[in-house]
Amino acid sequence: MDDSRRLRPFHRNLGKRLLKSPKVYVRDSGIVHALLGIADYNALSGHPVAGASWEGFVIENLIAAAPARTIPCFYRTAAGAEIDLVLEIPGRGLWAFDIKRSLSAKPEKGFYLAAGDLKADHQFPVNPGRERYPNHRRRLGWPKWPPRSRSCNCGLSSPALPSR
Repeated sequence: MDDSRRLRPFHRNLGKRLLKSPKVYVRDSGIVHALLGIADYNALSGHPVAGASWEGFVIENLIAAAPARTIPCFYRTAAGAEIDLVLEIPGRGLWAFDIKRSLSAKPEKGFYLAAGDLKADHQFPVNPGRERYPNHRRRLGWPKWPPRSRSCNCGLSSPALPSR
């Protein structure tokens, strides 16, 4: 298994100026934490890497839960509209995910603009809580984070995600 994931930018001829550099994530957030000397949740919660670590953790688990032949990517315009993860799921369209580490964070206007650009079939805010955002029928809650072991299985079984 490769220890890093290179997430390619989503690009179609949308008439927008897009950022096309790939995003690179370390697939195992436990390795990142160990290399940075982050020993526990308290040390992690105040560390500058916490948001990126959470985003990588969520992305890795959503991709693992997605059906075969799903194409993962991200979307960002030069104007700042962004979708953290776009899953192009065969037969089910485009799924847009806005990943926030904070319980109180809501998707920003740029997420909705980007989802409109792509004509995303589904839009999901993702954070570590279990509450729904207003105006969202679905949201993905997440089990305890950070994972206690290197081989964490999140057990994502949300009805929002198609089974393999």
